[in-house]
Amino acid sequence: MRVSSIRGRMTAVFALALTTVMALGCGGLIWYSRFTEEQHADAILRLSANTVRKEAEDEHSHRDPLKFIRQESEELRGAGIVASASPRRAGVPAIPASAFPVTMVGELRMARVDIGDTTMTIGIPWRRTEQRLRAQAGALIALSLFGITAGTAGSWFLVGRTLSPIERLSRVAERTPIDTLYVHLNAPSSDAEILHLVGTLNGLLDRLSQASAAQSRFYSAASHELRTPLHTLSGHLEVGLSRSRTNPEYREAMEEAYRQTARLSSLVQDLLLLTRLNTTPASPAVEPIDLTEVCDRTLSQFAAGIEDRGLRVETRYTHDADILAPSNHADMVVRNLLENAVNYTAEHGRISIAIDSSPEGVRLDIRNECPPLQIPDIYQLLEPFYRPDISRQCGTGGNGLGLAICSAVARSNQWGLELLNEPTGFHVVVAFPRSVQALSSRPGATYAAQAT
Repeated sequence: MRVSSIRGRMTAVFALALTTVMALGCGGLIWYSRFTEEQHADAILRLSANTVRKEAEDEHSHRDPLKFIRQESEELRGAGIVASASPRRAGVPAIPASAFPVTMVGELRMARVDIGDTTMTIGIPWRRTEQRLRAQAGALIALSLFGITAGTAGSWFLVGRTLSPIERLSRVAERTPIDTLYVHLNAPSSDAEILHLVGTLNGLLDRLSQASAAQSRFYSAASHELRTPLHTLSGHLEVGLSRSRTNPEYREAMEEAYRQTARLSSLVQDLLLLTRLNTTPASPAVEPIDLTEVCDRTLSQFAAGIEDRGLRVETRYTHDADILAPSNHADMVVRNLLENAVNYTAEHGRISIAIDSSPEGVRLDIRNECPPLQIPDIYQLLEPFYRPDISRQCGTGGNGLGLAICSAVARSNQWGLELLNEPTGFHVVVAFPRSVQALSSRPGATYAAQAT
């Protein structure tokens, strides 16, 4: 929707609201003015009728009723009230002493009072009052129309002035080139709101640029990682087929081709797993899992590697290490973390595994002795295919996706993942909350999201 359309709609809504308010206000004032005038006139008529009745009840007034009526008529006429008398018709009931009905007859607002056999009519001329009320109503209507017109014009101007920076910002955004991943918008005005909006948009564009750059690095690294075993596999097959060889030589070439195929298959599976974790919003069904059992089972899978490198493994488990998690997710996190610990611990070094329990959840600590990593940000290790030391990566045979998968699993389950680069080695902490509410109060809850 363009700014001009928004301007028209906002002005129309304001004009409609203003018209409604002015119509209600104007109608209310006109009704109130007429009501108060009628009440005032009725009060004067009833007061005059009541005065006439009381004076007529005076014993001296009964001696000459006609003279009394003429005197009262002259007094009322001097006060601007019209009075007349007529014989009360037979069969017409007398007006009660407590009631003086007021009626409108022609241009007079009248009340009647019975004095003996005579009915005295007291009236106030209503023509001038009606003209004055109509003049007031016309003035209010004209003032309301002027207010509606002025308000609509003012709102059109103010809305246009308010939205003009946004329109200029949209033109700036349309003209901004997107040849590079980095896009930055310049504020078209110095208004605090516009500066805040442009800052928010630039922050969003920066995050999108970082995400796009990370995706580009991921695709580049993935293509490189896939190309390496494919080239190796193709080279060995080409060498094996270049000339006739003995059965042992063919077997050696096939064994090497099998190793490269297994490496390629493992890499493809990890890539598919990582993609699924990053794109699937919902987590699979959870079930109760004993974290100590998962750690012991995983350690037994790496027993040969631990023995070959002469590593010492120390474990400290809590009595309550049950968590609610998808079974394969917990296995993936523990397997990848322990595999890294076994592969990167110094020869004859120590690996310590601790599981602690609290009312908020279960905490898994894994430490392995190794030289501290010389990288500026430890969370770069969570980026797929990141290699702080290519020689170490090649020596272990890893593909650089282990910690990235751990980060994706932790993020999909709202677990906390914390990495620490200590002087004596590498330290990983995983927080398994007993509930989402418990996770929100833990400092490590956002680590996985921050790292990615």
